[in-house]
Amino acid sequence: MKKNKILLTSLAATFLILGGSLVSCGDNNNGGEVPGGGNPQDPVKEITSLTIRPEYKHVDMAVGDYIFVDQELYEILPSGLPAKQRRVEVTILEGEDVVSYEDQLLTAIGAGEATIEVSSEVKPELKDTFTVSAVNPVFDRNMSTTSFFDMTYETDPENPRVTSPDESTGDLIFANVSGTKWYAESTIKPISVASTEYYPKFGITSNSLGTDADTANSSFYYFLNAYIGEGDTPNYNWTDVGFCEVRGAEGWAWNPGITNGDARHNDGFYQNPEPLTLNDSFKMGMARDGIRYYFWFNDTYIGCFDIMQDLIPADVPSAPGLFEFNSNVEFSKYSATADEAVVDEKIASIGEDIKLITTVADD
Repeated sequence: MKKNKILLTSLAATFLILGGSLVSCGDNNNGGEVPGGGNPQDPVKEITSLTIRPEYKHVDMAVGDYIFVDQELYEILPSGLPAKQRRVEVTILEGEDVVSYEDQLLTAIGAGEATIEVSSEVKPELKDTFTVSAVNPVFDRNMSTTSFFDMTYETDPENPRVTSPDESTGDLIFANVSGTKWYAESTIKPISVASTEYYPKFGITSNSLGTDADTANSSFYYFLNAYIGEGDTPNYNWTDVGFCEVRGAEGWAWNPGITNGDARHNDGFYQNPEPLTLNDSFKMGMARDGIRYYFWFNDTYIGCFDIMQDLIPADVPSAPGLFEFNSNVEFSKYSATADEAVVDEKIASIGEDIKLITTVADD
């Protein structure tokens, strides 16, 4: 059963401009008659078959994603048909609460199964069907910068993963997980880093859901500090694990003009025993309980930190997520929960030595 790549780019970017005409392959096809100016007495070509391409007989989607129902999905024969012979009707036979269809776009609107029929307008007896399985997404499409990520295997039952092949900066915020107490984890594999990025970082974030001016957009980041440097001998052996507070949208603690009264950071409160480099996988976990954040690295508990009271206050909810800086990263085996009993059990497993971190950078 093939996983089909889900399109997350803008609609305008998906069309081809050929000879000044906007070309599509569905109901509003603007392709002209058969080129070449043949004998007017020759019979007009007529459609003889319409079939769904084998790789699209079953499509897996996450709620909120969409695909195009066009001639990439189905095949019409013979080739070179006039526009009228290529027009199709799309009908949702089952699952109108699972998918919707409009202007060649089939959108997953709810979890479940659906059956869709594609038939010829001129010969309705020529038709074929395909099925859709839609699941609730792992990552929120509105809060995440999903345009930077390949979400094809986000919900794959055997090996769920998300990659960012264009060495981008972005966040993946977990869907339907938020509150003042939660736990999130993921396996992370950095594959490459943009040539202009000397301080890449990847890890877990807490994104404020506060709505007032003091808490909106504030966040907290826990990361592997993959410092490369700007010299002639770049560093690709990374051991430092750190954190950074961000006040508002741009008040990163290490930015010029940001004091420790605004936001704080510690880029190396823990050193992993073995250096990590590109294509190495490691696991990070973070729990929130009010203003206190607990950290795990490769399933080893490594410490906790109390963020500033007014950054994301103890009673203001936040959402966990994953992030990267100008990198190609694969995130896999990810999960998040706001079940208080589960989070309490995770925190209780630490024992009495909570390793409270009080040291921050002076800048």
